[in-house]
Amino acid sequence: MLKYKKLKEIEPSEKVISIISSTKPNDLKIVNGKIILIEITNIKTIVPIKYYINYSDKVVIINEYPKEEIKGNNFYNLNTGKSFCEYELASVLKNTTCKL
Repeated sequence: MLKYKKLKEIEPSEKVISIISSTKPNDLKIVNGKIILIEITNIKTIVPIKYYINYSDKVVIINEYPKEEIKGNNFYNLNTGKSFCEYELASVLKNTTCKL
């Protein structure tokens, strides 16, 4: 049986929340992420912050990975399968087409 050790709790930044709020979603649900260690193997695993953003015509799901733990873009849009960085967040939310 594998044993896990939580190394760090990851919480969203106020800047990201304000960017999402500026796009005027109907509902926003945030699930905090964490960094865990599988003790026997010493493998570090990242569980990203998940943003469930509901608009009147679509639902957008975004994962955010910590910048210090990942190289490249630290946001991932599950609807389109594309990664992007923080300054592209508002335009990605506006341009994602995912009909209900």
